[in-house]
Amino acid sequence: KDKIIAKRHCIPSDLKAEWNTLNEQTACFESEALYTEQHVCLLNKEFAQRIAPITKTQLANIEHAIVSPDGSLVTQVDSLLAEAGLTRKVTVASRNFLTIQRLLQERDLIAIVPKRMAEIVLPSNEMVSFAPPIAVPDFEIAMLWQKRKRANEKNKWLRQVMKHVMTQ
Repeated sequence: KDKIIAKRHCIPSDLKAEWNTLNEQTACFESEALYTEQHVCLLNKEFAQRIAPITKTQLANIEHAIVSPDGSLVTQVDSLLAEAGLTRKVTVASRNFLTIQRLLQERDLIAIVPKRMAEIVLPSNEMVSFAPPIAVPDFEIAMLWQKRKRANEKNKWLRQVMKHVMTQ
């Protein structure tokens, strides 16, 4: 939104209604960036030993598991592969990362997940992660709170704790 505010004067007239709606919806919130998240390929160690290193084409031909909060079987990874003329095989989707983790441990599947999610399971020594053979854009993780809670001591303390925990 900050980038949009900086360019407010450049908003085409046909998008001003959308801008005003966005401005109204977010006006009561503040946010702070915590960190930039990266993506990694996550798979079980045995499967990784058989297929690594992998190319874009190999990535597309491996069966994929995806975390999909909205149930969609298409993500930005599909768009990136399509740019290279490739289509991946999504064979499993779940709304829950822990479900995908268990499937990856038991089957020859690969998932492209946020790095911090992968780090949760890597200490088990059953899984491995590596950078995808395609450039999956990073994304920002931010915390959001209501402006009216800005000066609330409990809210300030909680934000400080969250920032400390998430930026270590």
